[in-house]
Amino acid sequence: MDRERLAVARGEIPADLVFINGNILDVYNGRWIGSPLAVHQGVIVGLGEYTGVKTVDLEGRWLVPGLIDAHMHVESSMLTPERFAELILPRGTLTVMADPHEIANVCGMDGIEYLLQSNQSTDLDIFVMLPSCVPATAVETSGAELTAEDLSAKMDDPHVLGLGEMMNYPGVILGDAEVHKKLELAKSCGKIIDGHIEPSDLMGLNAYVMSGIEANHECTTLEQARLNIQSGMALMIREGTAARNLESLLPVVDNYNRMRCMFCTDDRHPDHIEEQGHIDYLVRRAIELGTDPIMAIRMASLNTALFFGLKDRGAIAPGKMADLLVLEDPQSFEIKAVYKEGRLVAEAGSYLGNREQRDIPAKLRKGLNFPPMEMHDLALNLGEQNMAIELIPGEIVTRKKIVSREEAQTLKKIAVIERHHGTGNVGLGLVEGFGFKGAAIASTVAHDSHNLIVVGDNDEDMLVAIEETRKLGGGLVLAAGGEVRAKLALPVAGLLSDRPYPEVKQSLEELRREVRKVGYNQESDPFMTLAFLALPVIPEIRITDRGLFDVTIFDYINNRQ
Repeated sequence: MDRERLAVARGEIPADLVFINGNILDVYNGRWIGSPLAVHQGVIVGLGEYTGVKTVDLEGRWLVPGLIDAHMHVESSMLTPERFAELILPRGTLTVMADPHEIANVCGMDGIEYLLQSNQSTDLDIFVMLPSCVPATAVETSGAELTAEDLSAKMDDPHVLGLGEMMNYPGVILGDAEVHKKLELAKSCGKIIDGHIEPSDLMGLNAYVMSGIEANHECTTLEQARLNIQSGMALMIREGTAARNLESLLPVVDNYNRMRCMFCTDDRHPDHIEEQGHIDYLVRRAIELGTDPIMAIRMASLNTALFFGLKDRGAIAPGKMADLLVLEDPQSFEIKAVYKEGRLVAEAGSYLGNREQRDIPAKLRKGLNFPPMEMHDLALNLGEQNMAIELIPGEIVTRKKIVSREEAQTLKKIAVIERHHGTGNVGLGLVEGFGFKGAAIASTVAHDSHNLIVVGDNDEDMLVAIEETRKLGGGLVLAAGGEVRAKLALPVAGLLSDRPYPEVKQSLEELRREVRKVGYNQESDPFMTLAFLALPVIPEIRITDRGLFDVTIFDYINNRQ
């Protein structure tokens, strides 16, 4: 009990801060209230005729709760948590539910601890969903393996809310012992279990949900979304960089299920955050598509807070944290100012808070561990009929495609090189859909094991890109004409830059310009598309360090390598 706050709430002593002359969102009743709002010691004490030590005149503007991302990966920003916070806080996201399975697949528990400790050095609240699948599957080579016993050491951390996206669908529905140990661990601690499934097989879905899975962000169609909600799982509507499902899924939201719907970004590149926004972009886009502004805001705040049991945020009401956004108007959702626990942390799109960054632990700078690559390591023996990966524009799902020897000559070669243990594994295959010519791109961002992945139409450029990535200690590289054309170093686990965002932005812009020069003209980001081609849990076909993998039968494809 805080007697001082009680006295402020009763109106007996002034509040630290009072907002006046504004429209305050009552997200519970779906209405706007023209009353002063008092904040004391970072907490909302209530609406009423309060006086304050400091007064903020909203001048008719609108005050709404801070935004919450229901499911995301900080690593997809390629920024350290501190630099990531600086980028998204001015855009209104004050709380994220982060699944650190990317850095955990490279660095194990050290990567999770690094993210958890970020709460001590940033204004962003980072809640963690402990990775359920490190490695994502047993069919690839990862940098670490986390058991239920490993995860149990962190399950009681106040910033750990549950078990992250359970991608091992077969392991869940077939009763794999280790998978179910993790599920039972989360349930025994009263924690939430996040899912990862495109609902289609009703019987399989029943088994999946019956195992304790409570939410899902992988729906891409209305039919899947309805089946998802019917099964009892909450629906996380995703709009990332590669996977953009907002427009397709919004029509499923109605008066019956709206409480079970929320927004997430999953994987969103930093330049797209800067250009379009973060969760604020999803709110704006939803409003443009006809969603009532208050409902769009609710799906980005209260619904998420309620689902995750965060009773101290998500609404403007007594006892809630003063995480607040000042809007020019709710229809455009243009954010003028951002308050974190009553402190002004961003204004007019600029971050005003602490910009110090912790030292990066040496054990997160792992480098790349594989033998020098030579031309023969990329040799792919073609048959009369060959399986290839076919990209689907705007989606992270792929299709299997059988091509003749002659057709194969027109496709790009793709390779995944194991980089954690020096095994020498190199998986080779063919891919259709990358439009560039006379070039190769390489990346150590390759979900979820994050081996080195490279695609190109000639072996020389592929080898140049591979070697440059090794020199960088991880990163993104474009090679063309036998030389490096553009690059971004990601020396922290091969996933994150240790540089400020403006420098990262400059490198990303150079990569984008140079990849256009070699003929890439798709809307999607080629490096984001490439990153997902190594994830053997998304249909239909992927590639790992052990070769082409058919997700529909969960087995490798003999492609005459």
